[in-house]
Amino acid sequence: MQLIARNGSEYIRAYLETAESWTRVQGLSKSGKLLMCCCDHPAKATRSPRGLRHFAHMPGSACSVGSQESEAHLRLKIEALTVAHELGFDAIAEYDRGTIRPDVEVVQRGTKKNVAIEIQLSRQTGYTTNERTSARAAQNLDTVWFFGNKRDFDDAPKDQRHVYPVRLPSGDIEFQIDVLRKKLSAFLRGVIVFDDLSNLAKVPFTVIGYDFPCGGCGRDWYRTSYAGLYPNRIRGDLHPVAVPLASLGDPAEALKTLAERTGKATGRVAPGGMGLLCPHCGTAPEAEFITPEVALRAPARNISGHRDMRRFSGLKPGWWWRRNPVADEHWSDAEWAAVIEQGINAIKTERQRIAREKRLAEERRRMEAERAEAIRSATAAELSLLTEMLDPHLGAPGTQAWLDRANDILGEKTPRAVVQQHVWASHSLPPVAHSAATALAIRMLDGSERLTEEQCGLPKKNLKQLRKSRRQTTASPASSSSLKRAWEGLCRLMFG
Repeated sequence: MQLIARNGSEYIRAYLETAESWTRVQGLSKSGKLLMCCCDHPAKATRSPRGLRHFAHMPGSACSVGSQESEAHLRLKIEALTVAHELGFDAIAEYDRGTIRPDVEVVQRGTKKNVAIEIQLSRQTGYTTNERTSARAAQNLDTVWFFGNKRDFDDAPKDQRHVYPVRLPSGDIEFQIDVLRKKLSAFLRGVIVFDDLSNLAKVPFTVIGYDFPCGGCGRDWYRTSYAGLYPNRIRGDLHPVAVPLASLGDPAEALKTLAERTGKATGRVAPGGMGLLCPHCGTAPEAEFITPEVALRAPARNISGHRDMRRFSGLKPGWWWRRNPVADEHWSDAEWAAVIEQGINAIKTERQRIAREKRLAEERRRMEAERAEAIRSATAAELSLLTEMLDPHLGAPGTQAWLDRANDILGEKTPRAVVQQHVWASHSLPPVAHSAATALAIRMLDGSERLTEEQCGLPKKNLKQLRKSRRQTTASPASSSSLKRAWEGLCRLMFG
């Protein structure tokens, strides 16, 4: 099936003929004046079973051009011609260029390149596709391929400006026609374009930051964790993206430029380029509470510069639907300030909690040290008292032997062990009965109750009272009475 034949120097296009003019063409065919363009063999003006007008070789021809063309291929070819003509393009079917004969050739006025439209419904290897594409490129033709086979489409190059592959759905010819019309129309109107990503070499960016109170020295500095890039201002199908400042190259240079422009103290790059430090004291800040999504909503500032986004965009050169650049959305200054205030307040609260736990831990360590010293002193004092009492009667060696010998009156324990247990019991923590201040301190430690300034003084006052009572307990008559009973028991054992 072919769509063009000639009558001398007149070229007759079957897809442009009306019912009346087709009658004249059929007369030329019967008279033998109508010739096929491919081989000058007499042409027959005929119709397909669906009524499509076309030309075929008269019997006796050895030429096979167009002999294997299906009616679906013919309908798609006619649709491509129709779309081009509707958009005001000059288009011709089966134009013979010697070594190639594109299904449809579209003349792009104002450019030096025409477009070859090829409809490939049968299987074709990737090698053949590349060979045919190269042959058309050699004659200064870009090629739009419409593949009916998925494998052919997959094998076709997607990253070359001179070839645009399109996958036609299998099955319904009407659906295929709709897809061809939509894609070809978009291509010819410039809605689908090839992007080699060169326009992403200079994407505008701005440094996103906020005033941050240092946890070390307490001074503010301008914390900048992210840079916002706005490729949406170049391609409407792309979205703004927040990236770590270090990913833009030398962060120190960007921070220096920012400091010069804003007059603020910006962060100092940490060793190895991992994060920022306070420029005043070198303290590392807490984890960033601003997420990339929130950072992009920061109020629009002056553009800090331009960066090449191609290496981390994840995009490849290819064909895309053109969309006009779109504006990025930002919060107002008040909304941004509220977000920053909330995050910084959370950090300050956490700092206070950590400091409170640190103070309590230090107080516990100090109290334990005092308790250990008090136990050591009290134990030494009571053992010294025992020694002073017994040495005149038992002698120093006998006293030491008695202190370290188990005594049935003492429950098979040595006097030394009894003294140690008594002292430990007298200094045990926490007390058996909690005072109101001690109970309050326990609730303070687990964070279940927030203290007033008046309540904050109670634990300290209670601690003084507790120490005083322990000193009194250590020197109390109870200790002397236990020694007296032990002495009386010893005398009974030794002297009857």
